[in-house]
Amino acid sequence: MASNLPVLDYKATFVDVGSERMHVSIAGASPRVFGTVTSQLNILRDWLLQEGVHSVAMEATGVYWLPLYNILEQSGLEVRMINGRQTRNLPGRKTDMADAQWGATLHMHGLLRAGFVPDADTRRIQDFLRLRS
Repeated sequence: MASNLPVLDYKATFVDVGSERMHVSIAGASPRVFGTVTSQLNILRDWLLQEGVHSVAMEATGVYWLPLYNILEQSGLEVRMINGRQTRNLPGRKTDMADAQWGATLHMHGLLRAGFVPDADTRRIQDFLRLRS
């Protein structure tokens, strides 16, 4: 089915965000795995920029996406947070590697809608208010 759809971005990237690992696929290729500490997130960002990526879609549960989102946004990449329901594949054996590839394929064809994420200033205010409470 996807082969009949036009490719809108040949470098579309998808990140399946986890608490310990980031599974990253560019254009549905075999995913690379990165860690979640800041130095590893910076390596991930540098790799994406080196590969000529312009748009990154991410799917995560919890708040694990925030540090990566901030780093990618500050580097000038278009970053989209995606609701996991949009990337559901066929039932069966589910792996983070397969999810990253499937998400990148959907993103290449423009089939993922971005969810609402407040701008950076609003996120900083929210962080401050959470800290205060």
